[in-house]
Amino acid sequence: MPFQGAANAAGDAALSGSWGGAAVLDYYPDPSDATYKRLVNSLLQAPADTTGIKPTLTLGGLTTGHAYRLQIISNVPRNGVVEVAGCKHKLTIGDVKTPALLTATWQATGGTLTLRWIAQGTPGTPVHFSAYALHDLGPDKTNEK
Repeated sequence: MPFQGAANAAGDAALSGSWGGAAVLDYYPDPSDATYKRLVNSLLQAPADTTGIKPTLTLGGLTTGHAYRLQIISNVPRNGVVEVAGCKHKLTIGDVKTPALLTATWQATGGTLTLRWIAQGTPGTPVHFSAYALHDLGPDKTNEK
């Protein structure tokens, strides 16, 4: 599945719940590749307070029994925490403007994955979500004999 950048978030049916603002800023003026520069400068904010409605990313079309890798790109990670397939993952970079990649792998037990932003590193400081990519790694080999 292709990257779905935050600049197009309003048209992305996979995004639901309570999200903050979306923008394309000039955080990173140095990348010479125009596509990469736009990607790392795009953002969709998770709310500064995730105690209420959790912003979600819901992806369908998964094949039960296949292994998947989901990559989340954040341009201001702020130690955000996400839940992917029931497991917590933390963006381990603090309140700095440094692109970060969070990678989660799991075996699909159904046709849909729901990712939820469940916490901020520091309350009141929203995580900036830039893009995601989902990779089907094929049938999970861990249960083969």
